[in-house]
Amino acid sequence: MTLAISIIGGAAVLAAALALFFWQRQKRAVWTRYRKAAQRIIREEYLDASIGKTEYGAARPVPRKLMVALEIKGARGKGYVFDPEREIRIGRSLESSDLCLPDTMVSSQHSRIFLWEGQVCIQDMDSANGTVVQQGLGLRRTLWGQAETLGDKARIQVGNTDIRIRIFSCEVSGR
Repeated sequence: MTLAISIIGGAAVLAAALALFFWQRQKRAVWTRYRKAAQRIIREEYLDASIGKTEYGAARPVPRKLMVALEIKGARGKGYVFDPEREIRIGRSLESSDLCLPDTMVSSQHSRIFLWEGQVCIQDMDSANGTVVQQGLGLRRTLWGQAETLGDKARIQVGNTDIRIRIFSCEVSGR
């Protein structure tokens, strides 16, 4: 009897260790994809600067940049990486949104994420349903036209769509 319990306990520990291993491996793969996407954005800015094609009045791109990854809840593997210096527009409109959400509760121009004084911020664009922000374990706050600073792992709700914000610093290696 005690042998059977020991075998079952050992199998449970082994199963938990394997699950943890595969979860960490998947998490590492997601971050690798985010970093590669961010590096492509930064490389493109360097290329544009080298041929004299700069946007937004930037003379030279910065070698290390703050980047934002948006992870949409329920959309397995759906993560989008953006440069917040260029403003990320979220909405239902294909024409005016960087992140287009096919959600009837989302306004055509619902909210925007942008960089202000080195901080990543979100602003509701006077949407019909507001933009809900939750920082860490704090209370949920609905924005109605206001802006708020976002921290890493903040969660926002745009219409019925839940999005987790990941903020990270990235640089292009091998310059």
